[in-house]
Order: sequence, then structure tokens, then C-alpha cells
Amino acid sequence: MHDATEGGLVAALNEVADASEVGFRVEMDKLPISQEAWTLRDHFKLALEEVLSMSSTGTMLAAVAPQAKGKVEEALRRTGVSASFVGNFTKNRGRVLAKSGGDVAFSQFACDPYNRILSLQM
Repeated sequence: MHDATEGGLVAALNEVADASEVGFRVEMDKLPISQEAWTLRDHFKLALEEVLSMSSTGTMLAAVAPQAKGKVEEALRRTGVSASFVGNFTKNRGRVLAKSGGDVAFSQFACDPYNRILSLQM
């Protein structure tokens, strides 16, 4: 498990992959990105990498064995915790973001836009 606080999903995924010597494939359409994040993206003209790097206080990234997915979903549902299964870690060390237009390289560097947003720099 890893929190997605500083550096958001970009930092969390890359740090877990680095420590575990694995890669990953994340599906863009499964990422639980809030409407507020999309509103900030539009207003401040943020890149997708910046949205994915936003600090996500309270968000945890957990690696779950495929055979345990159902049990984990049920346990989280019983406790009222929302969860999204967004992709897979892979033996191949590549880091991929699967998008509707095709796969792209997942950013390896977090660029949290909060300083720019808080200073109102467009």
C-alpha cells in the first residue's frame, strides 16, 4: 500500500513500481478523478500529468492479488469505503496509461500543480 498524498497517483504508482521492480498498466477510464479536478484542469489549463499528480489526501493505492479482488471489494463495501480497480502491476517494467485513443507512456515524474493553482498562475 502507498498513500497518494504528495505527488498523487503518479508518485504513488511509480514509487511502488520502483520498490517492487515491476511495471504497470493503468486504465484511464477506471481512474476515479473528481469533477473538481477536471474543473481545475480546465480553468488552469493543466496537463493530464498534472491532474494525475495532484495531491490526493486520503487516497490509498493497494496492490491486490487478482484472486483476492472479490474479497477485497466485499470487505471495503461492508465498511463503506469506495474503491476502484484501475489496472495491473506487470513483470514487464513498462509503465503504461491505457486511453481510448491508445496506450501512452505513464509519466514517471510527479508535477503537482497546487503551487501554481494557489498562486493563481494560469
